[in-house]
Amino acid sequence: MPGDSRAGLLRIVAGNEVVDERCSRLLADLPPGWRGVEIGPGIAGWASLVENGRASAVNLRGLPLVLRTELAWMMHWQARDGLQVKVQVFHQITDGLRWAAGHSRPLPVSMAGFGRGEFDQLLSAWFYARYGRLPAISARERAHSCLAFALRALLARCHAGPWWELDVWAPRCDPRIPLRAREPRGAASCSPGGASVGWLGAAMKWVYGTLLQSGALTWSTIASDRIPRLLRFDRWLATLPDPAVITADLARAALEADRAIRPTGPPTIRPRRQRAWSTPSYGRRPS
Repeated sequence: MPGDSRAGLLRIVAGNEVVDERCSRLLADLPPGWRGVEIGPGIAGWASLVENGRASAVNLRGLPLVLRTELAWMMHWQARDGLQVKVQVFHQITDGLRWAAGHSRPLPVSMAGFGRGEFDQLLSAWFYARYGRLPAISARERAHSCLAFALRALLARCHAGPWWELDVWAPRCDPRIPLRAREPRGAASCSPGGASVGWLGAAMKWVYGTLLQSGALTWSTIASDRIPRLLRFDRWLATLPDPAVITADLARAALEADRAIRPTGPPTIRPRRQRAWSTPSYGRRPS
């Protein structure tokens, strides 16, 4: 996982399984009812937490402790975030992982590092083995959309380094990101790690992470203005033979192209439309 080294982590033996510091951190976040091999009706208000009132338990038996803990943590995060727990999606994930373990297929070390392509391969192989056909594209996309924020939150919780080292910044998923008391764009996210030029992405993370941490800039300014501008600059840098060498002519051409796309003049002020107000009759018929 990016920015997280397993060397020197505290290892705790739990039964016949070994728990590292990340797993123990996730277990500490979970209330007692969320730590078992079955997540479901034993939890107070479970029927109100799940999607479409499907109150069946999610069976985590047969999975390694790390995967069980991460899946339970993601379900608990969805409930705590105010989302409905996507029981059907978690059923598919656990069934697929158990099928892979029983057929000598490779299992992910962590859900946080489970890529989209690997997830699609696992889900497709399990679905075909069970139903004799591939899952619909809409089913895979629904699984991705249901787990996107929970996986992002899991990655942030497992990351041992500073929050700004992550490729995606989302305050909703990472409470370490400092926000103002009333941040109008607190639900927004940005992706400094999406830069194709490596040194620019690393510079964005360090500079804007430091400026936000110190209070010199606000989250709204960084997420909605500074990062998008530099990502647009990154797309132009990627077209150069050597992104580290920028001549005056290249810079001038870039500025002219940017002005052509985004006019720098004052905004056009349109006159407000006059609304014709009518005098209320208060129930009386006009004569």
